[in-house]
Amino acid sequence: MSGISWQEEIKLSFEPKMPTLYEYFGIMVKFFSNEHWPIHVHAFYGDEFACKVEFDLKKKTHCFRKVRGYKMLPNAQMHDLKKLINTYQSDIIQSWINFVVLNKRIPKQRITKRIP
Repeated sequence: MSGISWQEEIKLSFEPKMPTLYEYFGIMVKFFSNEHWPIHVHAFYGDEFACKVEFDLKKKTHCFRKVRGYKMLPNAQMHDLKKLINTYQSDIIQSWINFVVLNKRIPKQRITKRIP
């Protein structure tokens, strides 16, 4: 017995899960289990800051968008996020495809060294 009711188990099974792809100096890069195109991730910093990073595969670029209900990341964290995205863009895209399209598990990576 798991300690929760069957109703809670059903609720948990239908709630969108949000696996963490990267943790980088307080920034959590995640995506929902029920994601949609275009390929994108959500970056969170604390409870009040977030942004969405969308990838354009044709142009090989990405853009940062505001998330409704959150403030944009502070300048220092946005700078860190940009470095993270620029460094790991191809890994992020492949992880999104593996998780969303191929339904594979994605391990969380904690990056403890600053990206130059």
